[in-house]
Parts: sequence; C-alpha cells; structure tokens
Amino acid sequence: MVLPTGVNGRYASTAIFILAVLWIWVALDRPYSIPSHISWDIYSNRPTTSPSLNVFEYPPIRSAAFQEICANATFDSSVTFVCDDAPGDVTEVRNSILSCVRYAMKVGADLVMPRITMREDYSREKKGNSTSLDYMFDPGYFVQSLDHFCPDMRIYESEAEVLRQKDVLGRISLVPGSLVKPDAHGQIPQDEWKSAFDSWLAKQIPDSGRHIIMELAHSFLQYPVWGDDADFAVSFGKILKFRYDIGTLATMTLVKLSSTLQTPFDIGYPIIPESFLGVHLSTQMDPTDVTSKVDQANYQYLIQSQLYLDQAVSSNITAIYTSSDSTEDLSAFHKDAEALGISVFTKFDLLKGQDRATLLDLTLDQQKLVDFLVLYKASGFLGVSQSSLAWNVALHRHKFAQQVIYLDGPEAFSDDLSQVYGRPKSHTKFSAGMWP
Repeated sequence: MVLPTGVNGRYASTAIFILAVLWIWVALDRPYSIPSHISWDIYSNRPTTSPSLNVFEYPPIRSAAFQEICANATFDSSVTFVCDDAPGDVTEVRNSILSCVRYAMKVGADLVMPRITMREDYSREKKGNSTSLDYMFDPGYFVQSLDHFCPDMRIYESEAEVLRQKDVLGRISLVPGSLVKPDAHGQIPQDEWKSAFDSWLAKQIPDSGRHIIMELAHSFLQYPVWGDDADFAVSFGKILKFRYDIGTLATMTLVKLSSTLQTPFDIGYPIIPESFLGVHLSTQMDPTDVTSKVDQANYQYLIQSQLYLDQAVSSNITAIYTSSDSTEDLSAFHKDAEALGISVFTKFDLLKGQDRATLLDLTLDQQKLVDFLVLYKASGFLGVSQSSLAWNVALHRHKFAQQVIYLDGPEAFSDDLSQVYGRPKSHTKFSAGMWP
C-alpha cells in the first residue's frame, strides 16, 4: 500500500495557524456535556453559543442522481414502511437503515422514522430495547435530506402517528428476499424485485382506498448498492450523519493526537497526509463467514498484528491509532508495536478531563463511533476482510483515493489509502452490498 504523499507547502502556514487555534481552544473548558441519564440526547445539550468544534460536520447533500431517483419515483401515500429495528454495531445499523430507506424510495412509500436496537444494558433496563435514531445519528439532518430530495415521501415520527392520521387496513411484514431469489453475492436483483413487489402488494390490499403499514425485515448487505448511479451510491449514506457530540469527540481525539505527536496536521482534510496509520483489530472468529484458509488465519492475533506492524515499518510509520473490541489484543499490540519503536494510541489514551468523562458516559456502541470517524481520516488504514467495520471504513475512504480499482488484489480490498487483508473476491457481499 502506498500511503498519501506530504502536504503541499502552500498549505503549511494555514495548517499551522489552524492547529494553533485548536490548541488554544483545547486549553479552555469545552461548552458541551452529555447528561449521564440520557447520553444520546443531542438536542437538550447542544450549546446555543460557542458551538464545539466538529470537523466531521458537512453541508446539505448535493447529488443530481439522488434528485433524479426521487423525481422518477411514483409515491403512493397508501403504503408506509416501518424499518425493522436495526440491530448490531454501527456498520450493521447504518447499512440496514439505508437499505430500508432505499426500498421505500423504490416503491414510493412513506416512512416511519427508523429505530435502533440497543445491544448493551446501559441503564440496566435498556438492553434489547428499541431506541430512537439519535442514539447514533442526527435525525434532523436525516429528515431534512429526505424532504429535500424526496418531497413527496412523508416521514412520520412513529407508527402511532400513522394510525392517528390514516384509515389503516392493517400491518403486514415483508422479508425483501422472499419476493426474488438473491444472486450469488447475496444481493436481491432490483429490477425483478420492484415488479414482484407490485404484484404482491396488489394481493395484500384488495381495497385500494385503505392504508397499509408494512414492516420491512432487516436486510443487511442484500441491497445491490452499485445497481444505482455511482454518484447516488457514494452520496446516499450521508443522510445518516453521525451525532454532533460524537463528531466533537472524534475531532478532539485528532487534536490530542496531533499535540501528543508534536506534529501539526490539518484535521480538516478528508484524509490527513503523513499523520498516522489507522488499524482495526478484529480477532473474534465467525466460523460461518470464513471462505479461505487465508481469511481463517487472519483471525489470529499473531498473524493479524504482524500484517499491520510489517506495513507500518515498511511505510516508516511511527504512530498508529487502533480500535478493537478486545482489551487483551490492544494491550498486546501496544507492547509489540513499542518493541519496534511505534507508538499506539486509542481514544482512551488521548481524551482527558471533561472529554474523557463525556466519552465514558456513552455506551460502548456509541464510543465506537469515535473510532469510526477517526479511522476515516488516517493517512493509511488497515483491516481484515471478515470485519464489516474495516470494509465500511475502506469503502468510505475510497471516495478520496486516486486508485480506481480496489478489488483485484493483492488483498480483498487494495487502494492507495487502505488495505483490507484477505483473499481477493472472498467477501463480495461487503463490496456489493455496503453503502460507502
């Protein structure tokens, strides 16, 4: 993997000025604090003055392809989709919600605000419970984006709101893959699916004057992302903007990393040149998802860590930002890297004081969002092919890569910004069915 080249000299003065401002800001008390009893409430706590710095904020989406897809859809207010509560980690939740919304756009249905299933017992009573979209994402931006591109799609706050306003015939469930057989990669052919859906729906609603609520089952990695226009595929995922406070913590993590390394770098760049290597350690084995001996070997910490450290040494990298679900792996990686003169950092190493307290008030899944964003901006990124997080990060980063081809080897994913180690073509479900 060839890591990005250095920063152009004409940006040096700008970068130094920005970093100086950031360091001054860090010395002051940040004006945000998330209540411990409602750690995902981003609105009651957002400051009205001196907003916290968040380099992950972005303006409204601009996409002609997005506009065209909605303009060509025929919306039918008699059908409202309810997305099955999205379970899993951030990559599963994000991809499942996006696919559900895309199905609603395809058939012209209204939509109930998606919800998320909590995986952790944060308050000793929440585990497995459904919670709102703002557990991970910015619901206001989500609604505004769909209102802009699909003004004929009505978005309801809840199913109860639909029942209050519509004469509802009933509630039915639909598994997207039940109408059309998935292809060899696990994706559902959409040209066939739309006509099959129309025929199926006509049988479900004999009385065309009544309204129906349709629960769409979880369909992780089944929608063929690249079957749409490429501009749409790379833009659509932006409707799920990460919470503002998460972006602030990720920004502060980058600022602290820069100051710790005593290396000024411009955190405003999508990919920060010559800064740090990002890696995701993923050693939790899933025997049902191993397609080759190479992939099976990569589950092992000794092999996986050696791949990462060899790349760091060959690229003259001296700083690695690491994410992992295993504290044991993190501890071992720290020691192995230190023996090679490489410093390893995590968000917990870098965030101090109020920032650290804010981080610890979050659930584990919310804390992982910080890693997700920091890894986006690393000079280079490394992961393994059994990890959905590694694929999601690499696919997002590819939008900024110079190398167009990324699935022809030498690894499962290879471009000038990222490597996902594994046998090429061995995990096509990720490359074909994950929104970047």
